[in-house]
Amino acid sequence: MNIYILTNHIMSLFVSTSMLTTLSFDSEVLSYIYGGSTREIRLDLTPNKKTLILKPLKSIKSTNLLIVTKNREYYFKVINNENTHSFLKIKHGMINNTFKEYKRFSDFTLLEGNTSYMVLTKKSDLKIGDVLINKKGYLSKGIPLIYKNKRILH
Repeated sequence: MNIYILTNHIMSLFVSTSMLTTLSFDSEVLSYIYGGSTREIRLDLTPNKKTLILKPLKSIKSTNLLIVTKNREYYFKVINNENTHSFLKIKHGMINNTFKEYKRFSDFTLLEGNTSYMVLTKKSDLKIGDVLINKKGYLSKGIPLIYKNKRILH
């Protein structure tokens, strides 16, 4: 699955002890820092240095993961969940110029571009994941969308 992460956005990354999760990048991973205990997870970088493999060793409390590649930095909120991610291709997202309607929710409309989503709402201070939206905002494409503590997409 392709994930397009906008600059300074945090992606919720769902992991489970029953499955490996791989994060593949377009450029070499220079470093990574896991915010939890090293007894919780095993992290391995493949020989090409473009794929990081995550194998939880036990149930993880919510923590963070910072990955620095040759071209940019990525921030992840690591969450234990059986509805996990497996193989993700992480790409640089950009706010698109054109969008088409993708899905309507009770409080907002989600429009889709090539590498980002636009959110339109009549409410102010609508929070989707870690992004606060006031009437109009943009989200990374392909990331799980969490609204009112419920995973509503991906």
